[in-house]
Amino acid sequence: MVPLERPLDDDEWDRLVADLRATFGAVGELTGHGSLRTWRNGNLQAHVEPHGDGWRLRMQTLKGDAPALAGLGATFAGVGALLMVLATIGGVDVRDLVIGLIFTLVGLGQLGFVRLSLPAWASEREAQMDAIAERLPNLLKP
Repeated sequence: MVPLERPLDDDEWDRLVADLRATFGAVGELTGHGSLRTWRNGNLQAHVEPHGDGWRLRMQTLKGDAPALAGLGATFAGVGALLMVLATIGGVDVRDLVIGLIFTLVGLGQLGFVRLSLPAWASEREAQMDAIAERLPNLLKP
């Protein structure tokens, strides 16, 4: 969140949007209602909105593919565990146990990949948003 003394005028907003587009490599979509303004590219968003006695630039994002990738990993791990249990209950067949183990390992690997990739992604987004916040005073009229 970046505090602002006032809402941005059209020229300042245009310069901020140009900076957002350049920083994130995304065109995004613009919406506005009165002096409220939003730039959005999927889960990546920047809002100029009232806050307390002033205004603020609020930037936020989510890693959109993380829930789906984690769900896929959990599904593979669950199916693998179920296959191993069924193979054990129905009489141990090494082939079925190996297939279940492979599914489980693939699922756990996918979950591990998601977990390990999040900090680097979050760090990159945080650095990008911090850089925009640092450049913002230069985009505003004195």
